[in-house]
Amino acid sequence: MAVKCAIGLMSGTSMDGIDLAVVDTDGMDVVRRGPSAFVPYEAAFRRRIEAALDDAKAITRRGERPGDLAGLEREITLRHARAVERFRADFPGAAGRADLVGFHGQTVLHRPDKALTVQLGDGPLLARETGLAVVFDMRANDMVHGGQGAPLVPVYHAALARSLPADMARFPVCLVNIGGISNVTFVPAIGDPFAFDSGPGNALIDQWVSAEGGVPFDADGMIASEGGIVRAVADAYLDKPFFALKAPKSLDRNDFTLDLATGLELADGARTLAA
Repeated sequence: MAVKCAIGLMSGTSMDGIDLAVVDTDGMDVVRRGPSAFVPYEAAFRRRIEAALDDAKAITRRGERPGDLAGLEREITLRHARAVERFRADFPGAAGRADLVGFHGQTVLHRPDKALTVQLGDGPLLARETGLAVVFDMRANDMVHGGQGAPLVPVYHAALARSLPADMARFPVCLVNIGGISNVTFVPAIGDPFAFDSGPGNALIDQWVSAEGGVPFDADGMIASEGGIVRAVADAYLDKPFFALKAPKSLDRNDFTLDLATGLELADGARTLAA
């Protein structure tokens, strides 16, 4: 297959900004990895996205954009366009030769039990703004065919596993991705990879330290390192029905909340949520 140069864009459930990366791929394997960058969202815009999660609860069909969602979708798309423009200017030799853009958008609702997932992002608008072909709306087709629509990263995990040097390749390979939500990918020696969301990740910790400590995230885990695990609270989280479900399974950011951690000290709450 022909090798294409792609710029990948991701704004994850941590809602902290836009990640950009260049990869040369034939659609199955990673041929070459290029530069990467991160464009942070300012605090006010993060709060706007967080508020939009409540608007998204009213969605019953993927195309609906109640409340602020339509305006937010346009703003998110334009911010991604500006990020691509800057990225290509900063790395003209790699990003400047891109054939296409992979545009995930911002997840605001994920309900696999209803075959419903919504990512804010206008692919045609991004294509017009960047002048590049854009691949977007990546999760919906899987859900239409009975899948979970998440996690998405295992496609890349499988490519990474296949690219391991012979002296390091010990299959099956297990890769763990801790984003806003955590997921696990198993890559066997033969056959397709198997993956699922394994539980909450950084999103809960970010919410906790923001609400209780006034900071957007726990840098280097320093806050959590000063606390202790409150076992009763950790066990209450682990008793959630999600953990008893068989894979494949996936999570919405709002499936886990801070309710069980109410009343904990800042450091103890961060440590317990990280446990």
